[in-house]
Amino acid sequence: MNRFVRFACVCCLFVLFQHPGWTQAPKPESVFGFRVGADYKLFDYPQQLDYFRKLDAASPRVVMKEIGKTTLGQPMVLVFISSEENIKNLEKYRAMSEALARARIDDATARKYTADGKAIIWIDGGLHATERAGAQMTPELAYRVATEETAEMKKIRQNVIFLLMPSMNPDGLNIVAHWYQKNLKTPWETTSPPWLYHHYIGHDNNRDWFMNNMPESYHVNEVLYNQWYPQVVYNQHQTSPAWARIFLPPFANPVDPNIHPGVTTATNLVGTAMAQRFSMERMPGAVASHTFSMWWNGGMRTVPYFHNMVGILTETAHATPTPRFYHPDSLPKLIRGLGESKPTDGTSIFYPDVWKGGESHFRDAVDYMITGSLAVLDLAADRKEEFLYNIYKMGRDEIDGKLLEKTFAYVIPADQFDRGEARNLVNILRQGGVEVHKATQSFTAGGKTYPSGSFVMYGAQAFRPYLVDLMEKQAYPDLRVTPGGAPIPPYDLAGWTLPMQMGVTVVKVNEKFEATVQEIKTREPMGAGPVKTGAYGFAISPNENASIKAVNFLLDKGEKVARLMGKQGDLLAGTFVIEKGANTEANIKQAAQTYGVDAVSVDAKPSGEMKSIRLPRVG
Repeated sequence: MNRFVRFACVCCLFVLFQHPGWTQAPKPESVFGFRVGADYKLFDYPQQLDYFRKLDAASPRVVMKEIGKTTLGQPMVLVFISSEENIKNLEKYRAMSEALARARIDDATARKYTADGKAIIWIDGGLHATERAGAQMTPELAYRVATEETAEMKKIRQNVIFLLMPSMNPDGLNIVAHWYQKNLKTPWETTSPPWLYHHYIGHDNNRDWFMNNMPESYHVNEVLYNQWYPQVVYNQHQTSPAWARIFLPPFANPVDPNIHPGVTTATNLVGTAMAQRFSMERMPGAVASHTFSMWWNGGMRTVPYFHNMVGILTETAHATPTPRFYHPDSLPKLIRGLGESKPTDGTSIFYPDVWKGGESHFRDAVDYMITGSLAVLDLAADRKEEFLYNIYKMGRDEIDGKLLEKTFAYVIPADQFDRGEARNLVNILRQGGVEVHKATQSFTAGGKTYPSGSFVMYGAQAFRPYLVDLMEKQAYPDLRVTPGGAPIPPYDLAGWTLPMQMGVTVVKVNEKFEATVQEIKTREPMGAGPVKTGAYGFAISPNENASIKAVNFLLDKGEKVARLMGKQGDLLAGTFVIEKGANTEANIKQAAQTYGVDAVSVDAKPSGEMKSIRLPRVG
């Protein structure tokens, strides 16, 4: 070997071991001990977390951040992947994304941010733990985007800040993985656990995306609608319609009319780019315009629509590590679903590349999910200025009232039957990115006077569609297979008007008014006013839902609680009466602060009938 060749080899080795992006980053199989998606193999959340910590430590293109805790107290992490330079300037690009999404800047500034900013793209590993491939594929997707040196990957890292959520249900990932491992090679191998994989809510964790009852929903929504404002939110699911390999947009009818039409067309654009990639890579079985619609609010991929963001749902086949064979002779003539079925002879525009059956493996699901994700990232990298400017333009349209009715504001009066639920509604709106203000003085609107402490949500804001959709009644369209024929049922929820569901008085005001207000930037405190000590004890109104939580708290502390069986003076029937004890005052104050209930003093024992209550036993 001559000196030149030896020198060249040394230089190549130096580059290999010094390159920050890919030589030092661990491959997923080196950490898990098997290839992602291998037959009969699953990793659990501690293993997944271990991999991302190692990837974060090894690559300057990757940063992992904890965004909160799960229901069972595990860390929820979000992984940022981009170029080294972009990673160093995450806050700069986050601020640009926020300014564009909120649309309070002028057009010249928006154009500058569009040119200088980066597309913010969210992709997750799903939230339904029994849809196993989503969380399993995220380490390989992260590794490829962070390390590959193809022209496509370099372009993605240059133009996109990729927000990867490895799992939105870490607790369920553990439960389901451990169940499968325990039952491998038994008759129950392909079954799911006989208990909820997400405590308290199970599969309906995908119905919690405006209520935010679960910590997982709350933490993710804070990232999406109060911090990063991604232009595309891609939520992975399983499984596809039978005999298809993946469902992707365009979605089926109907579309919620409160959604900006630019969101609908952009969602179609992204879905079409995904379908094109599957066709070109000879991955058949992609079906669109089937069952899943753009009507309902409250899902992980549907709430983005009302924030001028593209929401992508895919449903990918094969949700278990156990392989299966689909005999080609069993191929049905139609892929059935709500509404129009798709023929399997290649004559459908929305199912032109038919999967004919054969071997099906868990790895296939991983490959389809990664391919779909790369299609989204590639499109965003190619058209990043379009995605950035469009979210601004749609926000301006909403502020200017060009599409929806020009409601000036919605007012939540301070005087409510259930003040705790009114505060809860305010928090729900704020958590969803709605701009909420609180009056510091009384004001008059629509001929009515409202006291200080009332809440005002002005219509002129970028997320007007979300505000309107949650405040107003829904009218689901009458869709039928044929004129006068059987109705096509809704895919999911058909109505969700929160003031009605929560029993909160909300007043719609169309006329302009003046009010002295302050914008609420944090959760509205649940704590009630000062508690005055009574000689006998305290009373808590039964009007508030939170009173049940407060009473259970007090019973757990050993307090004596009775319920007034009839109205007596200012005390309503059903009022909870707490007899004063050694620690009652402190416990009452803690209950009032924690649950937002108002406790009033009681100077004498009520003379009316009271029924003692005790802590209920569960199980």
